[in-house]
Amino acid sequence: MNTKILDQHLSNSQLIITPEIKSFLIETAKWAKLLSIVGFLFVALIAIVGIGISIFSGSVLSGLDEVSSELVPEGMFGAVGFMYVVLAIVYLVPINYMYKFSSKMNIALAKDDQNHLSESFRNLKSLYKFFGIFMAIIIGMYALIFAIAIVAGLVSSF
Repeated sequence: MNTKILDQHLSNSQLIITPEIKSFLIETAKWAKLLSIVGFLFVALIAIVGIGISIFSGSVLSGLDEVSSELVPEGMFGAVGFMYVVLAIVYLVPINYMYKFSSKMNIALAKDDQNHLSESFRNLKSLYKFFGIFMAIIIGMYALIFAIAIVAGLVSSF
């Protein structure tokens, strides 16, 4: 008698993927795959532009006249190119999580595979965790810049 109650309780506490939920997940996985593929293309484009800026900065600076070259600090283009490459690498992390989410979700739903479903949601969790941490860092940087601006304003008024 106790095992029957326990079995009934377990079956009532498990999540069920209904056909409606499955269709939502299929559509979500399709959009995630599209966004991740476009994201990979943008990452490649950003990296190529960054490398191009770094490589061709010397020829751009040599073509400037003396007055213009004084306005552009030496190494500025190289630093900008490097920042583009760093931006591409940072952007690659969430795009990769999104792609893995969509790929694993498609497999899980096609084969009714619990392991792929778990992996898919693990990647989705990692995607949102990345954005949460990234947002906290950006807000912290803005707060720091704001504090520095206030201190600089106070110091310059004396």
